[in-house]
Amino acid sequence: MDNSRIQRIKDEVAERLVTACGQTGVLEMVDNSKLSGDTKTRHSSALRDCDRFRDKDGHVDPAVQAIMARMYGLI
Repeated sequence: MDNSRIQRIKDEVAERLVTACGQTGVLEMVDNSKLSGDTKTRHSSALRDCDRFRDKDGHVDPAVQAIMARMYGLI
C-alpha cells in the first residue's frame, strides 16, 4: 500500500472519530488516567496545549481538539 493511500485511510478514520465525539471533542472524550506510556504523555500534552483555547465555560472547541490530536499523532 502506498503512502498516499495510508494517509487517506488515516484521514477518514480521524474524520469519523471526530464526528462521533460531537460537541464533547476527541480529547475530552478520553479518560487520560486509563492511558499508559507514550500515548498518555501525548494526550496530556495535547490537552495542555488546548488550555489556551478554553472558552468562558472551560470547554475547548471540538475542532481545536481534533487539530491538537492530529498534531500529537493521537488520531
